[in-house]
Amino acid sequence: MEPFKLYTEEELRNYKWVKVWIGSRASLFLKTLKELLLSDYDVLVFHGCTLSINLAPLFEYKFVRKIRGKIPIVFVCHSQNRVKYILREKIHELARKDRNLLIAYVSTNMKRYLPEKSVYLPQAIPGTFRPNPRIRPDNPPVILCPTAGGKWGEKYKGRRFLLEAVKKLKEKGLAFRLKELGGKPVPYSQMPEQYWKSTLVFDQIYDEVYGKVTPEAFMCGRVALNDAGYPTEDNFVNAENLADKIEEFLVDENLRRKVAEKGRKIVLERHLAENATRRFIEVLKKFVEGCS
Repeated sequence: MEPFKLYTEEELRNYKWVKVWIGSRASLFLKTLKELLLSDYDVLVFHGCTLSINLAPLFEYKFVRKIRGKIPIVFVCHSQNRVKYILREKIHELARKDRNLLIAYVSTNMKRYLPEKSVYLPQAIPGTFRPNPRIRPDNPPVILCPTAGGKWGEKYKGRRFLLEAVKKLKEKGLAFRLKELGGKPVPYSQMPEQYWKSTLVFDQIYDEVYGKVTPEAFMCGRVALNDAGYPTEDNFVNAENLADKIEEFLVDENLRRKVAEKGRKIVLERHLAENATRRFIEVLKKFVEGCS
């Protein structure tokens, strides 16, 4: 299978945060990172890669090794973009040689692009995300799209495919409403209610991965659509079948209930905060104990 398309340097420089990193504040970032490295930590867990804003993991790796020697390092790929940077900088090749370096991923489908020495760390979702039979979905049905809006959402979350599907279904006369949260921050504590009031949830269509939206929605008893086919193939969508899938789920309440119950069992076992945290601790403990 072909690896993810990697960004060119010119593409990366178009982003404001890259300009910040390349610009005068780089020294401040390095100073902060050095102070953290000199603290008394036993293992460093990087959010993809940290102060370099995910653009230079190899630089960070070398910087850490220079300051703290063989301290165990974990690079967590929380999205497809982080995997791209890991591949571009050949961190996956370093992981094969450096027993004190571990790559973790949070979307099951990322495994196909990463080396043998990588582990799955599911996103932890609090137990407040649970079904609430007292709150019925709005009428007419609501398709909830919590992912990024605007051009970012269109390019990296598949929002444009969703808008095309919505237009097609509206022209057919299907009654429903699209509710987008992109650009309109909702307090995390209020997100369960957003799912409860929805009929169907759109996560993303991008590089066959899924975000936190999927386990959150299923834990609340709602079906979330993504192109990873996670947690089951029943909620798999792509640009070609999205409109048909949306219509199928909107008109068939029994199908929604069946798929939601099936998926919820899987995500509870993997993503419920207590379970996910336990796995995270087990993985870290095993990794650190095996370091030289």
